[in-house]
Amino acid sequence: KAIGGVDAIRDRLIDDCALAARVKRQGAIWLGLATGVRSLRRYDALADVWNMVARTAYEQLGNSPSALIGTVIALAVVFVVPPFAAFGVLGGWPAVFAGFAVWWGMMPLASAPTLRLYGLSPAWGATLPLAAFLYALMTVSSALRFWRGHGGAWKGRHYGDASAADG
Repeated sequence: KAIGGVDAIRDRLIDDCALAARVKRQGAIWLGLATGVRSLRRYDALADVWNMVARTAYEQLGNSPSALIGTVIALAVVFVVPPFAAFGVLGGWPAVFAGFAVWWGMMPLASAPTLRLYGLSPAWGATLPLAAFLYALMTVSSALRFWRGHGGAWKGRHYGDASAADG
């Protein structure tokens, strides 16, 4: 009640984030991993996941072209470049090869606790570059939908007014 209930976030596309922001303003919160939560929605195909991400990704970036560009560059540098460099695609410098090979090799280590919590092999961490690449494409798709006037669709409503974006 202190945050205005569901009515306070009724017009928000990303209602879970809007709710979390209102709760956070009420005081300290704990944010952590849990295994007791289950999704009520099924995502059986890449297209289902794609539409789920594309519905809100650009909104989460504030519908900002500059935030989109920064996000895509950051995803590329942090996740996508390492495997290409590790395989020598970006040049024949041994130090670069070794550095990016180590960086890519650390991805499974860094994600191992989360993967283990959900009963997955830490080896899945090596697929983070592919996941980041797909997420970047989904985010660009989200922006394209917004710019075409077909922003996030949710509960029979369409969100997205390209005139609201920064320049």
